Amino acid sequence: MAVMILALLAFSFLAGSVLGRYSIGQIVTRKPRYAIVLQRSARDLFTISRLLNSQSEMKRLSGYYGLYENQLIDTDFLVERLDKEASPVVRRTIIWLLGFSKDEKNALESLAGAYSSGNPLIREEVLRSMKRIDSDYYAEFLKKGSGGKKGVSNR
Repeated sequence: MAVMILALLAFSFLAGSVLGRYSIGQIVTRKPRYAIVLQRSARDLFTISRLLNSQSEMKRLSGYYGLYENQLIDTDFLVERLDKEASPVVRRTIIWLLGFSKDEKNALESLAGAYSSGNPLIREEVLRSMKRIDSDYYAEFLKKGSGGKKGVSNR
Protein backbone atom coordinates (compact mmCIF):
# COMPACT_ATOMS: atom_id res chain seq x y z
CA MET A 1 0.00 0.00 0.00
CA ALA A 2 2.83 2.42 0.90
CA VAL A 3 4.60 1.64 -2.40
CA MET A 4 1.41 2.40 -4.31
CA ILE A 5 1.04 5.77 -2.55
CA LEU A 6 4.68 6.68 -3.25
CA ALA A 7 4.28 5.69 -6.90
CA LEU A 8 1.13 7.82 -7.17
CA LEU A 9 2.88 10.79 -5.58
CA ALA A 10 5.89 10.44 -7.89
CA PHE A 11 3.66 10.18 -10.96
CA SER A 12 1.61 13.21 -9.86
CA PHE A 13 4.75 15.27 -9.33
CA LEU A 14 6.18 14.31 -12.73
CA ALA A 15 2.90 14.91 -14.58
CA GLY A 16 2.48 18.28 -12.85
CA SER A 17 5.99 19.37 -13.75
CA VAL A 18 5.64 18.44 -17.42
CA LEU A 19 2.17 19.94 -17.81
CA GLY A 20 3.18 23.05 -15.89
CA ARG A 21 6.20 23.74 -18.11
CA TYR A 22 4.13 23.18 -21.26
CA SER A 23 1.27 25.35 -20.03
CA ILE A 24 3.51 28.26 -19.07
CA GLY A 25 5.11 28.23 -22.52
CA GLN A 26 1.69 28.24 -24.15
CA ILE A 27 0.48 31.14 -22.02
CA VAL A 28 3.41 33.42 -22.85
CA THR A 29 4.19 32.58 -26.46
CA ARG A 30 0.74 31.72 -27.75
CA LYS A 31 -2.86 32.46 -26.90
CA PRO A 32 -3.86 30.51 -23.79
CA ARG A 33 -6.79 28.17 -24.21
CA TYR A 34 -7.33 27.40 -20.55
CA ALA A 35 -6.89 28.84 -17.09
CA ILE A 36 -3.55 30.05 -15.75
CA VAL A 37 -1.39 27.53 -13.94
CA LEU A 38 -0.77 28.42 -10.33
CA GLN A 39 2.90 27.42 -10.52
CA ARG A 40 4.10 30.94 -11.36
CA SER A 41 2.62 34.34 -10.90
CA ALA A 42 0.02 34.87 -13.61
CA ARG A 43 0.78 38.56 -13.42
CA ASP A 44 4.41 37.96 -14.43
CA LEU A 45 3.39 35.81 -17.40
CA PHE A 46 0.89 38.37 -18.62
CA THR A 47 3.50 41.10 -18.18
CA ILE A 48 5.91 39.21 -20.45
CA SER A 49 3.14 38.69 -23.00
CA ARG A 50 2.18 42.37 -22.88
CA LEU A 51 5.82 43.45 -23.27
CA LEU A 52 6.34 41.16 -26.27
CA ASN A 53 3.35 42.70 -28.02
CA SER A 54 4.23 46.31 -27.23
CA GLN A 55 4.91 48.89 -29.91
CA SER A 56 7.91 50.09 -27.90
CA GLU A 57 11.20 48.52 -28.93
CA MET A 58 12.54 48.70 -25.36
CA LYS A 59 9.47 46.95 -23.95
CA ARG A 60 9.73 44.18 -26.55
CA LEU A 61 13.39 43.71 -25.59
CA SER A 62 12.34 43.40 -21.94
CA GLY A 63 9.78 40.78 -22.97
CA TYR A 64 12.38 38.72 -24.81
CA TYR A 65 14.71 38.83 -21.82
CA GLY A 66 11.74 37.74 -19.72
CA LEU A 67 11.43 34.67 -21.95
CA TYR A 68 15.10 33.92 -21.38
CA GLU A 69 14.92 34.39 -17.62
CA ASN A 70 11.90 32.08 -17.36
CA GLN A 71 13.35 29.51 -19.79
CA LEU A 72 10.39 29.91 -22.16
CA ILE A 73 12.32 29.69 -25.43
CA ASP A 74 9.92 28.50 -28.13
CA THR A 75 11.77 28.26 -31.44
CA ASP A 76 8.69 28.47 -33.67
CA PHE A 77 7.43 31.54 -31.82
CA LEU A 78 10.84 33.26 -32.03
CA VAL A 79 11.22 32.50 -35.75
CA GLU A 80 7.76 33.92 -36.40
CA ARG A 81 8.67 37.05 -34.44
CA LEU A 82 12.03 37.32 -36.21
CA ASP A 83 10.26 37.45 -39.57
CA LYS A 84 7.96 40.26 -38.37
CA GLU A 85 10.49 42.33 -36.45
CA ALA A 86 11.90 45.43 -38.15
CA SER A 87 14.25 46.67 -35.41
CA PRO A 88 17.83 45.38 -35.86
CA VAL A 89 18.41 45.47 -32.08
CA VAL A 90 15.34 43.34 -31.35
CA ARG A 91 16.16 41.00 -34.27
CA ARG A 92 19.65 40.51 -32.82
CA THR A 93 18.15 39.70 -29.41
CA ILE A 94 15.79 37.14 -30.96
CA ILE A 95 18.75 35.53 -32.74
CA TRP A 96 20.64 35.48 -29.45
CA LEU A 97 17.66 33.73 -27.82
CA LEU A 98 17.53 31.15 -30.61
CA GLY A 99 21.03 30.16 -29.53
CA PHE A 100 19.51 28.72 -26.35
CA SER A 101 16.79 26.71 -28.09
CA LYS A 102 16.32 23.04 -27.30
CA ASP A 103 14.89 22.54 -30.82
CA GLU A 104 18.38 22.65 -32.29
CA LYS A 105 17.59 21.59 -35.87
CA ASN A 106 14.84 24.17 -36.35
CA ALA A 107 16.91 26.87 -34.66
CA LEU A 108 19.98 26.18 -36.82
CA GLU A 109 17.93 26.22 -40.03
CA SER A 110 16.34 29.52 -39.00
CA LEU A 111 19.70 31.01 -38.08
CA ALA A 112 21.16 29.98 -41.44
CA GLY A 113 18.28 31.76 -43.14
CA ALA A 114 18.74 34.88 -41.01
CA TYR A 115 22.43 35.04 -41.93
CA SER A 116 21.58 36.30 -45.40
CA SER A 117 20.06 39.52 -44.01
CA GLY A 118 23.20 41.44 -44.95
CA ASN A 119 23.51 43.28 -41.62
CA PRO A 120 26.99 42.56 -40.15
CA LEU A 121 25.72 42.74 -36.55
CA ILE A 122 23.00 40.21 -37.31
CA ARG A 123 25.47 37.92 -39.06
CA GLU A 124 27.86 38.08 -36.13
CA GLU A 125 25.09 37.14 -33.69
CA VAL A 126 23.92 34.33 -36.01
CA LEU A 127 27.40 32.83 -35.99
CA ARG A 128 27.68 33.10 -32.19
CA SER A 129 24.29 31.44 -31.72
CA MET A 130 25.14 28.67 -34.18
CA LYS A 131 28.38 27.99 -32.34
CA ARG A 132 26.55 27.91 -28.99
CA ILE A 133 24.06 25.32 -30.30
CA ASP A 134 26.36 23.07 -32.32
CA SER A 135 30.03 23.81 -32.94
CA ASP A 136 30.24 21.15 -35.68
CA TYR A 137 27.35 22.71 -37.60
CA TYR A 138 28.99 26.11 -37.12
CA ALA A 139 32.31 24.85 -38.55
CA GLU A 140 30.55 23.24 -41.51
CA PHE A 141 28.57 26.44 -42.12
CA LEU A 142 31.82 28.42 -42.28
CA LYS A 143 33.49 25.82 -44.55
CA LYS A 144 30.65 26.00 -47.06
CA GLY A 145 31.39 29.69 -47.50
CA SER A 146 28.15 30.80 -45.90
CA GLY A 147 30.00 32.48 -43.07
CA GLY A 148 33.24 34.26 -42.50
CA LYS A 149 32.53 37.20 -44.77
CA LYS A 150 34.47 40.40 -44.35
CA GLY A 151 33.40 42.46 -41.34
CA VAL A 152 32.02 39.48 -39.45
CA SER A 153 33.69 38.15 -36.36
CA ASN A 154 34.01 34.36 -36.41
CA ARG A 155 34.44 33.92 -32.65
